[in-house]
This record gives sequence, C-alpha cells and structure tokens, in this order.
Amino acid sequence: MRGVTASLLIAVLGVVSPSVAEASTPTANVVSNATLVMYVVSGAFTNFEFHVSDCPEGEPITITWEAEQPDRADISAGEGFYFSGPDATQRFVLTTVGAFSPGYRWVGSGTVTRGPVVIPVTGSGSTKIVS
Repeated sequence: MRGVTASLLIAVLGVVSPSVAEASTPTANVVSNATLVMYVVSGAFTNFEFHVSDCPEGEPITITWEAEQPDRADISAGEGFYFSGPDATQRFVLTTVGAFSPGYRWVGSGTVTRGPVVIPVTGSGSTKIVS
C-alpha cells in the first residue's frame, strides 16, 4: 500500500510541478513617452510602448488601451495581439488611433491579458512627434 501511495504522490507532484514553476506573476507597464507617428488635421496614429515581464515564450498577449489628453479632451485607443518571446522583459508597441497632438500630457488605462491573467495598466506622460 505504501508503494501505491508513494507512486500516486510522485504522479501528483509531477502534475503540480510545472504550474509551480510558472508561479511568477506577469507584470506590465506603459512607457511615459507616447510617439505620434502620423499627424493629420483629422486625427493621429500614436505609439504606446508596453513592457511585459514574466510571460512564458510563445504565450498569446492582448493589449487593450485607451488614453486621453485632458487639456484637449482628445482620446486615442487601440487593441493589439502579440506572442511573447524569449526575453524576461519584452517590449510591445501598440499603435492607437485618435486625435492626439504633440507636446500635450496624456493619461491612460487598459489591460494586458495573458491567458487567464489580466493585468491592469495605468500610466501618464507626454506626447512627442517623430522627427
């Protein structure tokens, strides 16, 4: 009976061990400089850079983001789908669509989703234009 219990315990530990190895919680943040990549009178495409850590390689990642320029009452929003790479901290650039102007402050919030893990992200900074 002890042999059966030991075998069962080893089998259960074998199943539990991979999830214990993946126990580190992923984290995410947004860089404070947003870059306008194309600015026209009717709108703009703005790049926001996100840093995501502790995601296993090959995992799908979704970023949903909305930011505003409070001084101008303009909004820029977007969603992107990515796959994580081998680096411990990865950089993803999300291009949003809106009416941002360079030189103004922005504040934003959204989520980075990896499988069942949803990471809330907030940030603020300034906008610049690619020169």
